[in-house]
Amino acid sequence: MPSTAHPLSDVTSLQIIDVEQGESEWCLELVERLFDHYYIRPAMDESRLAELNEKLTQAGKPLAKS
Repeated sequence: MPSTAHPLSDVTSLQIIDVEQGESEWCLELVERLFDHYYIRPAMDESRLAELNEKLTQAGKPLAKS
C-alpha cells in the first residue's frame, strides 16, 4: 500500500510519486549500515589494534601500524 507521508513530485508532471512498500525499510537499513561503517567499525578496529599492540609489546616486537 503506497504512502504519501513525505510526497515527492515528478519534475515534469508534478504528480505526487508514491512511496512503495519496502522503500522505508531500505532507507533505514542504509542508515544503519552507514552508522556501522563510520562509527562502530572504526571503534572495533581501534580496539583490536590496541589488543594486538599489547601482545606485540609484551613479546618485544614493534607495534602494528594502522
